[in-house]
Amino acid sequence: MIIGIDFDNTIVCYDRLFHKLALKRGLIPKSCPRVKEKIRDFLRKSGKEGDWTELQGRAYGPDILKAKPLEHGIETLGYSFIEKDKRKIEVNKLKKFNLKEGPLIGKLQDGKSIIFKGKKVKADDVSTVIKGRKVTIINDTLPCKNADLLAKNSDLLICEATYSSKLEEKSEEYKHMTAKQAAEMANRVNAKKLALTHFSARYKNTLELEEDARNYFDNAACAEDFMRINL
Repeated sequence: MIIGIDFDNTIVCYDRLFHKLALKRGLIPKSCPRVKEKIRDFLRKSGKEGDWTELQGRAYGPDILKAKPLEHGIETLGYSFIEKDKRKIEVNKLKKFNLKEGPLIGKLQDGKSIIFKGKKVKADDVSTVIKGRKVTIINDTLPCKNADLLAKNSDLLICEATYSSKLEEKSEEYKHMTAKQAAEMANRVNAKKLALTHFSARYKNTLELEEDARNYFDNAACAEDFMRINL
């Protein structure tokens, strides 16, 4: 699973895509300007906040299967990428049925049953399901229910850690999370790994933030540009 992340949408402009998707779904008139904020305002005034949230999930990629609003001074979204489950064919089990490579194996890998030499062979007879991995991104928010719902059982939780726990009052004032709060959430939602990001410029390095998080969640690390994480 390879995911490239532009946290603040500074690389790509989505205005035309939002307009195209909204028109296709009959959410806006053709006269609506091709500007994301204008489309958002139109939908909100029309009482279609739910449609706006769904539209954002669609616009930012078909693999963003979940997107939910978070709690910040301006509109922000948290979202999850969820990989599809896959089937792994077990060669030893194929031998028991005298099955060899061919179209029938493909059907079994798709989870379908087959008839081979007059006998029914189920996909579960010769394969195992490998659960798809889940990556959740939570930025620009206070701790909230939607963040927890999105992050539940994530293989990787990418979460802001704007301040250390020493500045929790400031984090509440500016509606951000501390490293401690990110780590506590990782524990609550049963995440496997935690990557911290979105650090305040007051910190010359991220050592304090990483140590703060690791006091509450062992498998935590501060993210850096071009960082790679194996899942």
